[in-house]
Amino acid sequence: MQITTDIKQANKIKELIKKECANYDNGQCILLEIDCPQMNCMYSVLCKYFINSILPLDKELYKQLLPDAEETKELYNKVCQSCNKQFTTDKKNGQYCPKCKDKIKKEKTRLRVQKHRDKCNAF
Repeated sequence: MQITTDIKQANKIKELIKKECANYDNGQCILLEIDCPQMNCMYSVLCKYFINSILPLDKELYKQLLPDAEETKELYNKVCQSCNKQFTTDKKNGQYCPKCKDKIKKEKTRLRVQKHRDKCNAF
């Protein structure tokens, strides 16, 4: 999918990258270990991380660049209760990052089942 931009949109994209991108550090892309390719590109959007994670934060720009896209839900920046890392979720009450969510769910299930078994075996 090719997303084309004009000069104003390209400048907004650069501002968003500098403010919000977790992989951007002083002109470098931490993931690619080179200069951020999106910062040098004026007329299209190249970075999938940007499209999926950062672009939805600016709803106006998102609608301009992706008019056919579904309406996105509100995104929330949260801190994981388990590992204390920041993550973004569309759930208002989300407490755990995706990695910890499965671990916590498994542990709660284990405790609930153990409690039930202890109750049944108490007689």
